[in-house]
Amino acid sequence: MADADGEHRRALERVLRDVAERRGRTRCRTDVAATSTDGANFTSLLFRGCIAQPGYADIKFFAKVAAVGEVFRSQLPTQIFLAEQFAYTRLAEIFEKIQNDNNISEPNRLRLPLLLGYDNSPPREVLVLEDLGAEGYYTHDRLQSFEWTYAAASVRQLAIMHSLSIAMQHNYPQEYDEVSKTLLLKKFNPGEDPGAVKQMISKAIGITREENRERLMNYVQEKLPQVMNLFYEVQRRPVLVHGDFRPSNTMHKDLSDGTCDVVIIDYQTLHIGSVAKDLMYFIFTGSDAAFRRQHYQALLDYYYQNLSLALRRLRLNPDIVFPREDFDYEVNEAGRLTKCIDQPNHEPDRARLKFEDSHVKGKGQI
Repeated sequence: MADADGEHRRALERVLRDVAERRGRTRCRTDVAATSTDGANFTSLLFRGCIAQPGYADIKFFAKVAAVGEVFRSQLPTQIFLAEQFAYTRLAEIFEKIQNDNNISEPNRLRLPLLLGYDNSPPREVLVLEDLGAEGYYTHDRLQSFEWTYAAASVRQLAIMHSLSIAMQHNYPQEYDEVSKTLLLKKFNPGEDPGAVKQMISKAIGITREENRERLMNYVQEKLPQVMNLFYEVQRRPVLVHGDFRPSNTMHKDLSDGTCDVVIIDYQTLHIGSVAKDLMYFIFTGSDAAFRRQHYQALLDYYYQNLSLALRRLRLNPDIVFPREDFDYEVNEAGRLTKCIDQPNHEPDRARLKFEDSHVKGKGQI
């Protein structure tokens, strides 16, 4: 593992040298330290650091270096490193141009973390991004249900992202079609017996409370293939979706007026899918039953209200490109995925934390 860590660091150092040179830091000092997201990521080694040179502003960065092998990659439903590189390069350019062409003001724009440098050479792909943590952004506590202010700000950013995807279909149809084919999820096939899925199921059952294990095992045997394929199904209005939109994949900063600013991160599961899957996944992995009893419908309404406003700012009519009846249909379809995780004690994310931590510890064996 030490040798592997050294190889990952060397891959990162090559990209950092390029980042520094392209910005005129030819006599700089670069400090790099390994970091962690407490189990929220298990596909990459993570680093934070700073490029410093007298007379220049410091470049504070966050970096990811791919840390999974060929077997594990072949079992993933999408090309995660290709998807994330695309998000921070070409997709960021397209979204920025669409927003500029429509004179979108700063509060109504989607902000993607700034890409400083990358290397797309497998098996150690490297991404170097601006360090949002150095700007005061932080991730939500995954073991606590979120509250309205954060949830509303998050789904508003999600609505803006989805609106830009719809605008991309109109403004860049050929490129969108190519992306649709590249980022289409592979359906789950239990007959292929992928080791990664078996490993995840085994660990999930292992950290489940004893009184619930039989129930979970029965669910996996009877329902998992159906539910997995339902998740991958595209409904009435396919768009480019995040695919793993949960509190761990956003960072936010509290503002003086009582609101918060949210930035969506980690685009490895970017794919063509249903907006409702993004939205429902966020709600049911980030909230408890008490929050949902009070705010569930209001949050759905708030999302669609902001999607409509964002589309109109892009000169698109929501009643034509994505009417409310289509949204409600997709929400109802996605609702079939949520029944198994509607737990009042917020157990799903507690289980996820333990499971993902075990993946981090065993990353060298994947």
